[in-house]
Amino acid sequence: CLLTEAVILEIFRITSIGPFGVVHTALTDIHLGSNYTISKGTLLIPNIYYIHHNKDVWGDPEIFRPERFLNSEGRLDSKRRIRHSHFRQCLGESLAKDVTFLYIAKLLQAFDILPDPSGVKPDFYTDIGFGQFPKAFNVVIKLEHNQYIFKVPQLE
Repeated sequence: CLLTEAVILEIFRITSIGPFGVVHTALTDIHLGSNYTISKGTLLIPNIYYIHHNKDVWGDPEIFRPERFLNSEGRLDSKRRIRHSHFRQCLGESLAKDVTFLYIAKLLQAFDILPDPSGVKPDFYTDIGFGQFPKAFNVVIKLEHNQYIFKVPQLE
């Protein structure tokens, strides 16, 4: 269960609906260090892509590594939580996490998902525009023994 949650957090880190967050407005003057001030009323646009792919924070942001979200005891590391802002969170975050958890858990339960036997790895980077869409890549998907995707009720 915790590993599935870590996989989801890593998916959310690597991919976003778009490269930028919701526009905010500075309510007061903000002083950054001694040399820079963001004036009250300035529009602020968080660069989500940079936050999620910053090498200083993630070390190897181009590598899919869900264990980065687990601590040494195998529990979710609260310090590694993905936040786009210190003050707000996404309005749809709970729904997105719940639906994604159920979807991913069922996929992982029902299928073995294996890399392309040719050894060609997916291209991590996408063209960034209004949204982010992965480039096509190949995988092998095998149905696990005695698993089903949809159980059809038997008519009596």
